[in-house]
Amino acid sequence: MASNVVNNLNSLFKSINYYSFTIFGNVMMVVGTVATFLGIIVFSHKTMRQNAGCIYYIAYYLANGLTLYTSLFAAILSFFNIDPSYNNVAYCKISFYLRISLGLIATYILVLASIDRALITSSKASIRQRSTHRLAYCSIFGVTLFFLLFYFYLLIIANIYWLTPNYRLCYLPPDSSRVISYVATVLFDGIIPSFLLVVTGITTVRNLRKGRVQPIDAASNGNNDRRSKDRHLFLILLIEIIGYAPLAIITNAYGIYREATQYQMKSNDSQAIEYFLSSFPVLLRAMPKCLNFYIYLILLKSFRRKTFKILPYFWRQH
Repeated sequence: MASNVVNNLNSLFKSINYYSFTIFGNVMMVVGTVATFLGIIVFSHKTMRQNAGCIYYIAYYLANGLTLYTSLFAAILSFFNIDPSYNNVAYCKISFYLRISLGLIATYILVLASIDRALITSSKASIRQRSTHRLAYCSIFGVTLFFLLFYFYLLIIANIYWLTPNYRLCYLPPDSSRVISYVATVLFDGIIPSFLLVVTGITTVRNLRKGRVQPIDAASNGNNDRRSKDRHLFLILLIEIIGYAPLAIITNAYGIYREATQYQMKSNDSQAIEYFLSSFPVLLRAMPKCLNFYIYLILLKSFRRKTFKILPYFWRQH
């Protein structure tokens, strides 16, 4: 009787996972791909690029789009049993390396955008002047290079491992290198960026509440326009932070539990539940990447007006 219940539970969870990824996951891929293109088009428009903060968002959307295809799309393929990483070692190594490194590059570009908002909203002109296009390009290049080099070792140690006689996975070897890699990922993906995003977000809110002392001259209209862009870029950033930080903490907390208990004897019920939960972090982390652009359109009137001006112009040009 108990075995029938466990089998039914396993079948239920497998069905939920399958339909979540094959139906909802595919919808999210389409929605996320469209959002990526729209985000890049809007933020790369010449009227937006005047603000250094938009450089971070262009890079962020580009990194997010690549992350969707190395994480969510790869997970969808696995449910159709056509994931090459289960059979091709070279593809396994490259896809695993890109999934980790690109995900962290996108995260830290978001952190850089948050730091930029804290700089540009400062009441001190000397601090505001540090928000430049040059700094944006150099920071994005530095973050990208750092994570591509830091996780280069994944190309060496990632491989295809048989977890059971009928189940194999592209993952890290079950030794100390796997533990060290996982601890580094928890720090870089969960603790450090969440802390930095919260601190810089609070700093930006304080700066906006203080306001700036602006000279009254012929350029006051331009100053007001820049301040308006600064505020709606901050609101965009705030939506990204709300979408990122809680999910990062939840998924990394579950990952810590899974790694800490991987060698413990578990009941069939626990194994069924863990199998169910093991795939969902990919779907959860992909949701903000796919939906946040549409949330901007719904919640931010100024962004909606700007978008509906830029898109027809882009269509006429191309």
